[in-house]
Amino acid sequence: MRFTLRLLLFFLLILPFACVLLIWLALSSKPAVPESANLSHLDIARAEAILRQNNPRYLVPGTLHSITINQQDLSLAANYLLHRTGHGGARIDITENAMQVESSIKLPAIPIPTYLNVWLAVEESEGQPEITKLKLGSLTVPTFMANLIVHELLTSTKQTREYQLAHSVIQQFNLQPDRLNMTYQWRPDQLGELSRHFISGADSTILLAYHAHLMALQSTGTAMSGSAANMMKPMFKFAQARSIMGDPIAENRALLLVLGAWASGHGMSTLVPTEIRHPWRFSLTLEQRIDFAQHFLTSAAIAAGADISLSNAVGVYKEVSDSKGGSGFSFTDIAADRAGTRFGELATASPENARRVQKLLSEGVQEKVIIPRVGDLPESMPENVFKQRFGDVGSAIYLSQMAVIEKRIADCKLYKGN
Repeated sequence: MRFTLRLLLFFLLILPFACVLLIWLALSSKPAVPESANLSHLDIARAEAILRQNNPRYLVPGTLHSITINQQDLSLAANYLLHRTGHGGARIDITENAMQVESSIKLPAIPIPTYLNVWLAVEESEGQPEITKLKLGSLTVPTFMANLIVHELLTSTKQTREYQLAHSVIQQFNLQPDRLNMTYQWRPDQLGELSRHFISGADSTILLAYHAHLMALQSTGTAMSGSAANMMKPMFKFAQARSIMGDPIAENRALLLVLGAWASGHGMSTLVPTEIRHPWRFSLTLEQRIDFAQHFLTSAAIAAGADISLSNAVGVYKEVSDSKGGSGFSFTDIAADRAGTRFGELATASPENARRVQKLLSEGVQEKVIIPRVGDLPESMPENVFKQRFGDVGSAIYLSQMAVIEKRIADCKLYKGN
């Protein structure tokens, strides 16, 4: 009995020190992989090419299809995911039947910078992944324990909608040098449900409330024409009232998603799977141009519901594409995009900023408060004209023109000091 008590006392004393030691070994003050999650217009082009090659409109439901993703795009996706969920960086290296993933995750709510550096080795085993090595900082996790942890995580989420849908679509994957091959079964019913489930964290009930308010405004002749700034006054007054008992960030996000879906012409069917009446065709303006209002509200929705870097990259990519046969490269459109991105970012940055935007917009503002003068910027340039004047995206003269745009946006009343 005395021996048992001594043994129990020993473990009670040694266990806290052991835990501290394990944490010290697992954490680091420096990231093994620096954060890098900025999407360029070239990244968007690569993503569009992959989607075009696997366009579901041309796939027969129930049939098997394959997709190949190189390690550069996988690293980009991993970095983007880490950027969305926190702060961190990732690097992926794929060889024959094996993949090595190295990532660094900045831990929140800690006064000094603290990172969890993860090194993971995965091998292909009969078309399924198998963990062969896991390191957390300088701490090596036994293989059986690493697989047990992953198994328990998957088991605990097996009943969630995300896991069920992903598991039913992706059938097999295999690793080749520099690339990952996946075989999937096209199931439009479940993929549609999956996309709706992931709609930017905005609750369908909140989205429907703002859609209903927009329809109510139109029934009285409001939000039909004129300045988009005027239309946002009653919309944000509605958000301000709902935020008294709710989350102002969630309210602003839902409001902007609804306006963005309307402005882009996609409608509420992209947000909520329900039969509802659609608003009148978008015809609001900024600087008396419908396209400026469309750019502004669409970018605001992307920034509020997805990510700022994605909003920026989509805007530049569209202009590059237009220069090759569309309406031409326009800095006017990019300026409207950037102002919208800044608006969406600020409106959902924090509860304080969300309420400040609600208060200012619900009182009514002039256009110059939210978007600077943009009509005098170069626009409608074909590819050859753009290259003659500005070279490539990222050139010194291009960046100089972008700096002018950013300065104008920063001088707007809403964004000053933020």
